[in-house]
Amino acid sequence: MRQSLLVATAILVVFIVSVGANVASVNAGRPHPLQTVGPGGCPEGNRSIQEYCPDGKTWKVSIVCRMGGWVRETNDCPTETQTETQTETAQCGAGDPPKVTELCPGASWEGGYLVGGWKTREICKNGVWQQETNPQPCPQCKAGDPPINVVNCQIEREKDTWNTREICKNGVWHLETNPLSCPHCKPHEIGQCTSRCQHVWGDTECTFELICSDKGFWENVDLGDKCSPCVIATATYGSAEAPEVQYMRYVRDNLIGSTHIGRVLVDGFNAFYYLWSPSVARAITGNEFLRAVFRVLLVPLIGIVHLAGLTFTSMTMMTGNAELAPVVSFFIAALASVVAYVGLPVFFVMKMERSLRIRRRIRGAR
Repeated sequence: MRQSLLVATAILVVFIVSVGANVASVNAGRPHPLQTVGPGGCPEGNRSIQEYCPDGKTWKVSIVCRMGGWVRETNDCPTETQTETQTETAQCGAGDPPKVTELCPGASWEGGYLVGGWKTREICKNGVWQQETNPQPCPQCKAGDPPINVVNCQIEREKDTWNTREICKNGVWHLETNPLSCPHCKPHEIGQCTSRCQHVWGDTECTFELICSDKGFWENVDLGDKCSPCVIATATYGSAEAPEVQYMRYVRDNLIGSTHIGRVLVDGFNAFYYLWSPSVARAITGNEFLRAVFRVLLVPLIGIVHLAGLTFTSMTMMTGNAELAPVVSFFIAALASVVAYVGLPVFFVMKMERSLRIRRRIRGAR
């Protein structure tokens, strides 16, 4: 009875030892639950055996860590003859980790983990080390590398002056284009004239001009109503850029016409003025005698315009009423013009006519 109990105990011990050995051999290739995972997500080269061949040594199905991810691999099981030969000449075991033979440029081992990738390595197949080439190309760069092949804009701006560059994405250089277009000009730079108006006397003025905006792009800017200058004054002085013409235009557009009411008054005057002034301007153009005559005739008008400008400035400073000053200035200029060009001539004509009548009466009395 005692011998039978000893035999049964010995059989149980042998069974437990054999089961423990098989479990240990199966788990030999699997990462420990507490093992530190590398930068890629798993320890590089670590292999976990999923299925063994009938010989119990060669693996048939396994997963291996490559470039930070688990990859499933299959292996051909050896025949009985190959098994005997492999047993005699085996160089490695099924759970041996791969041996990296060539690293990618810039790659290195840090803390037992490969950072940067590998080109070639040796893996254990059927007990023999076999050369393997990485199917994935070596990374060209790594996260944090500064951009390369930077092409800047020809005209720089305050920030983000680059136009195109190459940045590192997933280990590969990618061409990137700046979503902000390069500026075309320097802020406030003046470009070419895009539109001109033709005056009756042949002179031309720019009405639309390209001006560079603050963001560096050309904008077609309206320079104002320059196609309706003081045509008689311009024909008299020979150019729209003459100081007298510029000042009269300044008072008309920038002082009297600076408000809505003033602009209405100016537009009403222009509607009347341009009914007959172009014909007079044509007659003056090219006739030096008429130009000399009109230079004398325009002397009162220039004085009246100066009076209107002075009135506008004085009223604005004293009353601060921006709507009243243009109205008063306009009516003062209009009244003074009527007096200078209608009242005074009529007065002198009537004075001369009366003088002639008196002389005729005296002569008749004799």
